[in-house]
Formats: sequence, C-alpha cells, structure tokens
Amino acid sequence: MFSTPKKSDGTPSSRRPPGPSQSFSAPQGNPEPLPTPTNTSESEFPGPKDIRRMGVVAALGAMNDEIQSKFRGNHSSHPAETVRSFIDLFKAGLTSQHQFVFAVWDQYKPDEKVLPKLEMKKNEADLLQPAPREGERVIVAVGILQAPKHAPEVKDEAEFDRFPDVSKSENLEISDTAGKKDLDNKLQTIISPLKIEAYGSIELLLAHPSYGPDQQAKMIVREFKAITRLERIPLLALATNVDKENIYERTAFEELPKEGLEFSNDEEAKEFSVMLFHSD
Repeated sequence: MFSTPKKSDGTPSSRRPPGPSQSFSAPQGNPEPLPTPTNTSESEFPGPKDIRRMGVVAALGAMNDEIQSKFRGNHSSHPAETVRSFIDLFKAGLTSQHQFVFAVWDQYKPDEKVLPKLEMKKNEADLLQPAPREGERVIVAVGILQAPKHAPEVKDEAEFDRFPDVSKSENLEISDTAGKKDLDNKLQTIISPLKIEAYGSIELLLAHPSYGPDQQAKMIVREFKAITRLERIPLLALATNVDKENIYERTAFEELPKEGLEFSNDEEAKEFSVMLFHSD
C-alpha cells in the first residue's frame, strides 16, 4: 500500500502509481481565459533535481490562489522567502513517509516571463536558476497528497537524501511557517465533528499561471483520486468558492453540508467549503 514504484536498478521511478492514463489533452469546449495545456502535459513524481522549479511554480501560483492568500498573506511581498518556504515544504514531502508529491510537466514557454513574476534581489537570483530553454520540459503545477497517518509508510526515507543547497534567510520576518501550520490544522478542525478515522487530504495544489492553471491542477487531482481509489479511503480538500467551481466540482468532488462542520465563525463558513471525493 502507498508504495513508490522503483526502476530496475532499485532507484525510485519518476512515474506515478497505476491509475488513469499518463497524458491528458486539454478538454474540448469553451476556451479557457488563460492558455490551456498541450497534449505534451504529463504528471509524474518529481525528484530532488526539480526542487527549485517546484518552489518557483508554487510561489507564482500562490499569487493567484484564494487559499494561499488567506493563510500566507505575505507571499507576494516577500517572494524569495516564499520560494524558500515552498522548497522546504517539498523537501519535507519528498522524504515524508505519508505524503505524495506530484507535478505536471509541459514544454517551457518563453512568454511565461511576461506574466506576473517574482521580483528577486540580485543576491536571491540563484533561486530562479538555471533558466529553462525554449521547448524544455519543465514543471508547471505541483501538489501534495497527505495519506492517513495510520497508513503503512509510503516510501523509504533514504530514497531522497540529496537536495540542492538553498540557504535560508536568518531574518525571516514573514509568517509563512505559521500560515502553513494554520492551513494544515484548519481542515482537521473543520471536519472534527464528523469523526472520520481515515482520509487522504490535498495539502497543496498550485499551478504556474502561464500554462492553463485550472487544467493542470485537475491533472494532479486525478492522480490523487487514483491513489485514494486504490486504498478505498475518502479524499478531502479545503476549498474556496473559486476553487470549488473551477477544480473540485468539475472532478467529481461534492461539498459537505456546512451544518455538520466546525467553522470558527459565519464569515469562515461563507469563505470555505470542504470538498469530498468518495473513493469506493
């Protein structure tokens, strides 16, 4: 259960566990307001070499994300610290015994530079290196699935033991760490009256704004659903009205009745929804 596939030489495979087909074309229908993914989009397990790009993509995605805006209010004004914060989050996820980190790759578009980007100081520019080349396959969306705490260990901690040396600021004046803790605890608090013993949860779901972000995020959600189907556990996600409409309701999630949930106040109940995917 929750095992990471390995290559013939024993190293972890970049491919995901069995589930839906590896590639997804952009769905037909009304055009998206932002660029849609090409048929070259693929979802896979990332590795240590991808950690910087993942941090950058997450930081860019957070600038337009309702959940991140609620819990990480300083991310746009402190981009370098935000990138480092996400890098640390992905390091923890790659070595965690109970988390899956997924990413979506697509062909790099040079015009991604013209969209809102992270304003780094000269001594922080290393976080954006190396710069991709046109047509190179790059990460454009990232997500983290938290497996039930009681589940068997999902992977060997030694599989990912080398990471790029990313120095941390010694004067971290923003509340990203606190924001992450608040976000982690919020879902658990809200659903506490339901006394659900085992469930998976979407801890993070962010996409680069240049690559049809809603469609790329849906690819990761499909992967998470495939895993929870294999384990026959429900999959939960904390969402805002924007998230719910664009991603979760269009990927077979349903909203839990708010009357049975533990919101802090009426305003929070209006802002947030808990989305449920039945895996059986």
